[in-house]
Amino acid sequence: MEWEGSYGVGTRGTRSWATIHPGYMTSFTNHGAVDFTVEDGSLVPHLNSEESIEITNMFAELVNEAGPSDWSSYTWYQVSNDLAQGKAAMTYDASNWAIFHNVPGEAPEAGNIGVTTPPRTKEGDLGTNMWVWSIAMNKSSEKKDAAWLFMQYFTGKEHMQWGGAIEANVVDPVRKSVFESEEYQQRIGDIEGYVETFNELIDESTIKFTPQPEFFNTTTEWAAALQDIVNGADAEERMNQLNDDIEKRVSRIRAE
Repeated sequence: MEWEGSYGVGTRGTRSWATIHPGYMTSFTNHGAVDFTVEDGSLVPHLNSEESIEITNMFAELVNEAGPSDWSSYTWYQVSNDLAQGKAAMTYDASNWAIFHNVPGEAPEAGNIGVTTPPRTKEGDLGTNMWVWSIAMNKSSEKKDAAWLFMQYFTGKEHMQWGGAIEANVVDPVRKSVFESEEYQQRIGDIEGYVETFNELIDESTIKFTPQPEFFNTTTEWAAALQDIVNGADAEERMNQLNDDIEKRVSRIRAE
């Protein structure tokens, strides 16, 4: 429900892999569901398991009760902006927004954004789906020395310390030395709940998806199913259909 242009909880909603991986995938795995298992060398989807259907129903209810009316158009940018502008009371998405949106003068809600753990739907370990970006060199590169120097510079401690801890908004430093530096710890220490939430979740926070070459296609189909369920489709029926479609899509893949 919206009131005076505001609403309760922002999440992504477009027909894209990006809708699945933050809040939804976190709740999906915390609820005990899995996307695939490997059986006799083949990928077997489990998107129609009891746990999957339960958590998908819960997520759809969250969107319908507390999300924006145009949820299916929401990307990273819309959700992030709504939080920064005070349109969304909270978001279930990227924790790093609490870092760069809290910079004084950056947004109307700067200084008012905190972080806490995801909602718990079952007893047990609580973690989050972790999204990562990577940098790599193509083996066919004709400028390997230059590429290697470029990669070294932008992943090096000096640049990461400057960008993540001191001056800029490279807010997810992957180097332990940078994360544990006095400057970075002070930066995240000023955000309500950030350090406590990180420490509580980090041991169970991993990439929750099963790695497989059809990732973008399967998650896009998954997002379409989630849209349908939010719009009123029966969750069990729609997830059964999704599971059948994805089973056909990954049938050619053999896991070694």
